[in-house]
Amino acid sequence: MAGDRTLSRKSASAMTIRRQLGWLALVGTCGLIVFAIASFIALSHIEVNGPLYEGIRLSDNLVADYIPPSENLLETALICAKLSDAPDEESRHLYERNLKAARHDYDVTYAGYMARIPEGRLKAMMRGEAYETAQEYFKLTDQLVALVEENRVDEAHRLLVSTMNPLYDRHAMAVGQIVMQAKEEARANETLVAHSVRIFTAAMAAIGLLVLIVVCALSWVIGRGISAQADRLEESEESLRDNEELYRSTFDQAAVGILHTAFDGTIQRCNARFAEIIGHPMEEIAGKNFQEFTPPAYRSESAEALQQLLTGATSRSGLEKPYLRKDGTLAWVKLTSSIQRDGNGQALHIVAFMEDITARRAAEEDLTAATNALQTNEVRYRTVFQTSRDALCITSLADGTFTEVNQAFLDLMACQREEVIGRTSRELGFWTDIKDRENILEMLRQSSSIRDEKTRLRNRKGEVFWALLSASIIEIEGVPYMLFVTRDLSDAKAAEDEIRNLAFYDRVTRLPNRRLLLDRLLQALSGDSRTGRRKVLFFVNLDDFTTVNDTLGHQVGDLLLQEVARRLTACVHEADTVARFGGDEFVVIFEGLSETPEGSAEEAEVLGEKILAELGQPYLLDGYECESTASIGITVIGDEPESPHEVLKQAGIAMHQAKDAGGGTVRFYSPALQAAVNARAAMKEDLSQGINENQFLLYYQPQVDATGLIGAEALVRWQHPVRGMVPPFQFIPLAEETGLILELGDWVLDTACRQIAAWAEQKVPASFQVAVNISARQLCQANFVEHVLATLARTGADPKSLRLELTESMLANDIEDVIAKMTELKSHGLSFALDDFGTGYSSLSYLKRLPLDELKIDRAFVSDILEDVASAAIAQTIISLGQAMGLSVIAEGVETKEQHEFLASLGTHSFQGYLFGRPLPVEEFERLWIRDTAQSIV
Repeated sequence: MAGDRTLSRKSASAMTIRRQLGWLALVGTCGLIVFAIASFIALSHIEVNGPLYEGIRLSDNLVADYIPPSENLLETALICAKLSDAPDEESRHLYERNLKAARHDYDVTYAGYMARIPEGRLKAMMRGEAYETAQEYFKLTDQLVALVEENRVDEAHRLLVSTMNPLYDRHAMAVGQIVMQAKEEARANETLVAHSVRIFTAAMAAIGLLVLIVVCALSWVIGRGISAQADRLEESEESLRDNEELYRSTFDQAAVGILHTAFDGTIQRCNARFAEIIGHPMEEIAGKNFQEFTPPAYRSESAEALQQLLTGATSRSGLEKPYLRKDGTLAWVKLTSSIQRDGNGQALHIVAFMEDITARRAAEEDLTAATNALQTNEVRYRTVFQTSRDALCITSLADGTFTEVNQAFLDLMACQREEVIGRTSRELGFWTDIKDRENILEMLRQSSSIRDEKTRLRNRKGEVFWALLSASIIEIEGVPYMLFVTRDLSDAKAAEDEIRNLAFYDRVTRLPNRRLLLDRLLQALSGDSRTGRRKVLFFVNLDDFTTVNDTLGHQVGDLLLQEVARRLTACVHEADTVARFGGDEFVVIFEGLSETPEGSAEEAEVLGEKILAELGQPYLLDGYECESTASIGITVIGDEPESPHEVLKQAGIAMHQAKDAGGGTVRFYSPALQAAVNARAAMKEDLSQGINENQFLLYYQPQVDATGLIGAEALVRWQHPVRGMVPPFQFIPLAEETGLILELGDWVLDTACRQIAAWAEQKVPASFQVAVNISARQLCQANFVEHVLATLARTGADPKSLRLELTESMLANDIEDVIAKMTELKSHGLSFALDDFGTGYSSLSYLKRLPLDELKIDRAFVSDILEDVASAAIAQTIISLGQAMGLSVIAEGVETKEQHEFLASLGTHSFQGYLFGRPLPVEEFERLWIRDTAQSIV
């Protein structure tokens, strides 16, 4: 374990060093990148004004390249003259194109050179001068055109020669001045740029130097951090080595023996002190069982102490036992054992600490001998008496005055020697109950000595504690005295009380738990019955306690249990018992009731109503006000011998009957109730066996209208090998309650689908449908839709021939889930009927959302429809509702012709009941209905 910690610390330190080095590299890299970018920017700015020189050079040739020769100018004038005298439209267009081409060439040449001159003051001046020159050229051109049109060509030529050269010279001189001025500005800009570049370069160099300084500083700081981390790592490793050495030194050099054993008693490790105590070399101890060093007479006691540790009966075991040394002698030790666990609470091994008490045991054994030899060896007596760690005192047998006490006694009783000598324990108030002293004196008179009597004493501070008292009568110079040896048992008694509380009392309510209840119930059953007084047992169960836990939390639930325990305790006498049986169940045992069974039952009923009223009062729990009721089952303990478990079972049966009655009530146990429970248990077992052995049958009851057979309802029957034909009302509710309805429902659906496929081959009408009842548990299954579709696919049944019947009670849970499942199945061709309509609590708002096809009028309304106006009104409402919603309506349980005629008069068209046919086995149903129907179709 220490090695793992060292490795973990080294790994953590190494990771820290790697992170610091990574930061150092990152900072250095960033500094170098900044310096490189700065240098690049400085170098790029050296030629910032290079294009200016190129623009000046191009401007020198601007005049020569732009101003056309005189011949070209005259040619332009001739083209304009021809344009004005063009003989036809085609010639005119030709001259216009030539003129535009000449002008375009001049413009292109000018634009090309001007584009290469950088933007700025130079370009603006060039454009201005070129514009003025071009205007003068265009004016000259207009004059030439006018002369040419008048056929004064020679005069035009002279005008061109006389005007062209001065214009050219003036323009060239202006351009030269512009170029000269631009060159001077360029040289000034060059000087300025050179200074700027030098300043910028110096600034970038300074920034780079500053970055390098910062990098160096960070490197120094991080280096110092790495160094400090390394120092701490070295110190941590050194501290770990010191701790390991300290642990080994503590274990090996401890003044008490230390032993690590496996759970089977095999010694894994021991220290030198243990080996010294039992007198065996250490190499001979490891691997052996500790019982090998235990004398045979003490092995069972050691094994029992080990078993208590392993079972959790105690967390720490303490006992005094001898070990057999190699030389054959015994070494007595005080052994304290516990289970050593790791950080996760996992048990590792048993660790035992042992103190060598061989000398103390010898001293205790010698104490009696020293007392007998007290008259002959005063010095030895004083030494043993005063140095004993147990509290010793000598009192006069005649009047009980103290004649001698040791220091341990003075410490135990918190008093001084002068307070005690010459006074009695009664005067000093050492006895919490003076009868304890009288009992001890009586025992001394009878046997001259007593040993290990537990009693309660009070010291001079007023503190009461438990003590272990031994005493004997001795003679000193012929006078009888009493020698008392007293040992403080406060810690041991407190531990004993805590263990007892944990073992016999409930942690939450502090009531007796199930173990103590069974013990007291056994005492009540086996108690003295000569008084004739009877006992009654109440089994109390809180109604809806789970709701309190789920909504308000377990803390509030515990507060409710505590308050219930308080109220129950307030309803009983001191001789009665209130216990928490488990969860939200309590048991109350009333004693001393009437002598007759009838009288005790009446008294028990009064007590039950009182408890119900008390428990029914509102509770204020942690700021929440809530209400809770209870169900109580009562059994009167009779004269016949019964076991505690049988009595509890009887009361539990009665309690469940009270719950079935709606809760908040009292029920008594009776043999008839027991018989019903036994029969129910037997029925449950037979039901499970019947499903496994395929004892069930499907009967089919016809459904008809005015045209004849339109369908059938599949009804399950149980052909029990002993009970015979069991009707559905006896086993369907039990199947629902136990969950067996899922297996039974799957079998019914599978069998009905197979029959649908078989009848399809017999050419029954396509509209013929088989109705199958679906239970609420089936519908709540997450895979209900998939299971139904898989059954149809496996059996080959047509989904349109299957109608699933639901009851209104199924709509009380998750209506949205029900609608989703019905819609999905309906999309595959199945249809749905709502059975027992009008007997439940379904909402019409939900009903209109259900994808139903049929409503069934329950037999409860049909049976008395002719006598009961309300039943007739309900039937009429169901029929009207079905017509309004576009649903078909069928009446079930029709048994008489009058019922049929009345329902028909109300608008019912489909019927089912004994009047038309009873449920029949498949063979008989086919013979009476299917074959005739199929033949009529053919």
